[in-house]
Amino acid sequence: MTLILAVGYFYSVTSDCWRGITDCTGMNYANTLHEQPAPFRYRIIEPAIQQVLVPSGALNVALIVDAVVHAVFVALLLPGLWLWLRRWLPPDRAMVGVALLALAFMLCFQYYMPFGTTIIEMVLLTYALVVIDTTLPLYALLLAAAALNRETSLLLVAVYAAWHGRTGIRGSLVLLGLWAGITIGLHLALGSAPHIYGLADTFRRNEAMIAEAVMYNLPFAVLWGMVVLQYRCLNPLFKRFTWIALVYGVAVLAGAMWAEVRVLLPLLPMLMPVVLIDGEMLEPMPEEPSHR
Repeated sequence: MTLILAVGYFYSVTSDCWRGITDCTGMNYANTLHEQPAPFRYRIIEPAIQQVLVPSGALNVALIVDAVVHAVFVALLLPGLWLWLRRWLPPDRAMVGVALLALAFMLCFQYYMPFGTTIIEMVLLTYALVVIDTTLPLYALLLAAAALNRETSLLLVAVYAAWHGRTGIRGSLVLLGLWAGITIGLHLALGSAPHIYGLADTFRRNEAMIAEAVMYNLPFAVLWGMVVLQYRCLNPLFKRFTWIALVYGVAVLAGAMWAEVRVLLPLLPMLMPVVLIDGEMLEPMPEEPSHR
């Protein structure tokens, strides 16, 4: 099922690029990091994978490779989401959550190339949620990879702090230092770069695309509305998660393109249990007895 979903999501996008329906001319796989504006210059995992798999930068080959790579990442993501959701929900609702994420992908990536930093971020965040109460080194490893992928990986630090509370202050500070060290190190190693738009230009572009932004965000307004309605039923952990999501959303509103709803996707694994509860208190599911 996961492989079918993974490949199917982006067949239309890839075929549109081949036929010239979607503008893919901005893709240049031959570019080096030093030629990229901020923040793309400091997101090094995606171009590293592209350079390894498509060193020639040929667009026709890159489109096929991108679809395959994204299929692999989605095939990793959906089982991880299932494991996370089963912690809180019965199997039927957990499967609904996987299906909702599949639907969200089709809405968010309808005019994007299939492989990018967002899917990597979602895989790393989802598995960070799965292992969040195991060992700090494992979580730190996922955070390090996420920091090399995208600066919004700071979300993983906030999630860890929300989960562990006062007992995890030391671990949270270690993770914050790790994220800051990697982020600062990338900026020092790769040099400064002008932002692709800047805040003022981003705001002007958002004003010009307000109709598209409303249309693309409207389906997700239902999910966010369900989170608000369920808030009173949440335990303290998920209430903290909800406030983290609010701060993240405000940051997106201030500094991102509003029509690019994919930037909100990392919030879905974290809040999917909230969306799928039915008025009852959200608590961990009891462990199923083993059958021998």
